[in-house]
Order: sequence, then structure tokens, then C-alpha cells
Amino acid sequence: MKVFLSIICSILIATLVVVLNPWLLNKPVDLALTQFPNQPQLRDIGVKLDRPIALKARFYELEPGSKPWLKLGRKLAPEFADVSFTLSQHFIRTNKQHQANLWLQKAIKLGYGPAVYAQALALIDNKEYEQAETLIEQLREQPEFYWEIRLRLALAQENGRDVLEAYKQLSKQNSNHPIINQVQRFAIIQYWQSTVNSASVITNKNIESDSRGSRLAAGKQVCNTSVGFYAGDLEALQRAELLIDEVRQQVFLIMNFVFQSHNTFQKQN
Repeated sequence: MKVFLSIICSILIATLVVVLNPWLLNKPVDLALTQFPNQPQLRDIGVKLDRPIALKARFYELEPGSKPWLKLGRKLAPEFADVSFTLSQHFIRTNKQHQANLWLQKAIKLGYGPAVYAQALALIDNKEYEQAETLIEQLREQPEFYWEIRLRLALAQENGRDVLEAYKQLSKQNSNHPIINQVQRFAIIQYWQSTVNSASVITNKNIESDSRGSRLAAGKQVCNTSVGFYAGDLEALQRAELLIDEVRQQVFLIMNFVFQSHNTFQKQN
């Protein structure tokens, strides 16, 4: 019944467009588009009337990167943050950095969370921590985004107290968040809890041997020469893990060295 009524309304509106000033139909058409967003006839009328809601729907139907898509995207981007961000991602993929940054900044100015998130990550990667700190505040109303970026920033700065606080707050928002799993996997929280509580640097002196790295396949030979890897961020920890796995394939090395895992790099089985 609703579909039938929407089609009848579409026909009536189309008729009225011919005989009335289209400006008089803007609000009714916008209301109809909001209530029946998936009606193609209604959307076509909205496009003819140049209504932003209809044009935005058409934008996402077009082939990304095509001339019509770019033309319509540039028209809509100043008003729609998600369109601005979509354009920026397209220009990043096509290596047009000036255009990418232009539309990314526009999306940020419009308060679009994913754009703020992307820019904050880039600033952290570039070690522009003060700028990242300022930008992150725009995500206060989106707590999962906010505390994830807070945690990444604290890890990059190796700020133990901030790591613990951001981890606690993000766990409340989403205990299964991927970065929570990574932090747990590398035992980073245990490291910072020990460091912050004791206010001293933990050494590698009394770390137990990793049985897989301290014995040959036969499981009998133990080596007393210990080598430890240290890293201050998740990417480096992941690279170190891969490196240790490769090194442990070399018989000479595992006969003469034990490749330990520091508390901030402890593989969980």
C-alpha cells in the first residue's frame, strides 16, 4: 500500500512540476525523499529539481572516479561531510595528494568522525603529537574513536599512565576492539602496570626462557645467551615478532642464542 501511494505521489508531483514553479515543491519533495528514499521515480524527480538528498543518493550510485561522479561529488562535498571524505579517499588512491588533502580538511571542518580519525592517525605516524592531541578532541562525542586514537597516541609517545587510562576506557566501549586484542597479545598493559607502579624501568634480567626459542627440536639443549627485542609501538612489535620467528628457523642461531620476549613483546599462545 505504501509503495502504491508513493508511486501515485510521484506521478502527481511530476505533473505539478510542469505546471507550478518548482521552488514550491522543494520541501514536499525533500519530505517524500526522506520517507521513501528507495523509490527511483521519486529520486529522479528530486534530481530534476536539484534536491541535495536525491543528488547525494545519485552520487553513490555512479561509478567512482567517473566524470559524472567527480562533478557531482565536488558539487555536494561542501555540504556533505561524507561526500568530502569519499572524494579525499579517491584522490589518495589516485595519488593526487593536493586534492586529497583539500577534501579531507573540508570533511574535518564539517566534523566528520572518520576524517578526523584518518588525519589523527597520519599525524601520529608522522610524530606530530601535539597536533594530533588537539585534533583528537573533536572526537569526544564518539568515545570509541576517541579512546582508540588516545591509546595509539599514548603507545607512540610511550606514556604509560595514558596507555593504561585509554586502554581502560576503550575496553568499556568495546572489549573486542582489534587494538585491545593486540595490546593484550603483546602484554603491553602488564609491562606498563609494572613500570608505572614501581616507577622504575623493568630490565630483561629475570625473564623466563621461551621454551620454543631456547631448545632445539629435540627439546634438550638450553642456551644461556639471551637476546631481547624492545619496541615502543604496535607496528614495531609485529615486525619484531616476524623477525624472531624467522631467526628461530636458523639452527646455528638457536643453538647459541635464546631469543627472549620482553614484557612488551610476549606472544600469547
